[in-house]
Amino acid sequence: MIQFPYRRKRERKLYLRSYPKGWLIFVLTLGAASLICALLQHITSSDVHVPMIFVLAVLIVSLSTDGYFYGLLAAIVSVIGVNYAFTYPYMKLDFSVYGYPLTFMTMLAVGFACSTTAGASRRNCFRACSTAAFPSPAAAGATARASWVSA
Repeated sequence: MIQFPYRRKRERKLYLRSYPKGWLIFVLTLGAASLICALLQHITSSDVHVPMIFVLAVLIVSLSTDGYFYGLLAAIVSVIGVNYAFTYPYMKLDFSVYGYPLTFMTMLAVGFACSTTAGASRRNCFRACSTAAFPSPAAAGATARASWVSA
């Protein structure tokens, strides 16, 4: 396959253009998840919903931003934020309470998996779209020959 040098330059321009957008999505999504969890904490006495809301926030960040960085950062920040703000003892980091290490490691693993899958899917989609828009000369000739043979 022939590599055209302008593809990488185009990818860099798209990444630099989305840089402030990624931070905005990151902050707004995790802020909304924190606000929802704080409101639900006053309504219910259970804190079972907190990790699920933050995993959903990590998934939204991963799907809405470019690359792995924001999704992985969202996973790490959400694990620390949930431990700090929404689990007993409140407003302290404590990973030694029974059952919490497994919960947080699972939450971190799910966040990493979502971020990695979303990033790979986005990259594959970008490659497929760019090769469809700019096919190599050999592929274009093969398509023309195949259409001539089938006619």
